[in-house]
Amino acid sequence: MKKLWIWLWLWLVVGLVLEYLIGTKSSAYLAEDIRRELWRLAHAHGVLLSAIALLCDGLLGWGGKAARPLVVFGAIAMPLGFFLGGCWPNSTDPHALVFIAPLGGLAFVTGLGLNLSYRLRKE
Repeated sequence: MKKLWIWLWLWLVVGLVLEYLIGTKSSAYLAEDIRRELWRLAHAHGVLLSAIALLCDGLLGWGGKAARPLVVFGAIAMPLGFFLGGCWPNSTDPHALVFIAPLGGLAFVTGLGLNLSYRLRKE
C-alpha cells in the first residue's frame, strides 16, 4: 500500500500546482478548457480513490485475492487517464489516452464489489 500513499501525495501536489496555475493566471492552463477540466478530474479522482483504497486496506481489509489489485490498479489508472487525456488535447476532444480512465474506474468498482461480496458472504 506504500504505492497508494505515494499516489495520494502526488495527486495532492497536483492540486496545489493547479491552484498555483489558476492563481498566476497561466494562459497555458486557463486557455484550454478540456485540459483544465480533465486535470481537475484527475486531481479529484486521484485523491478520492487513493483515500478510499487506503481506507479499505487499513480498516476493512481485503476479501479474496483479486479485490486488492483491482482497486489499486483502478485508483492509479482512472486519474492517470484523465491527466494524460488533458496533456495533448485538440480543440474539441481530449487525447485518446483518456480511455484509460473508464478502464480504471471499472477495475476500481469491480474490486470494491468483490470485497463487498466477500464481506457479505462471510457474515
